[in-house]
Amino acid sequence: MCSKIKHLDLLKAKGQFKIDCSNAIFNQEEEKILKKFGHWFQALTNGELEPITPEQKRFVEVARNSEMPITVFEKVWFYALEESE
Repeated sequence: MCSKIKHLDLLKAKGQFKIDCSNAIFNQEEEKILKKFGHWFQALTNGELEPITPEQKRFVEVARNSEMPITVFEKVWFYALEESE
């Protein structure tokens, strides 16, 4: 299966992500991003999905604390991970 299709299929199959930390640290847009893409972020982070773009590879590095978060996606996931620990 094409990696891009696998990424899209995961987003469809998993549905809305349940936030395991305080929602108070996120604004509405950040919360919406986390609910929509959280399963995908998690799959990239835990190796279930292989990153296929430079942005996705950087996202994984941020999640592993090798890089500081810059994009809103990186920041949302980084802070969600920090808060859930």
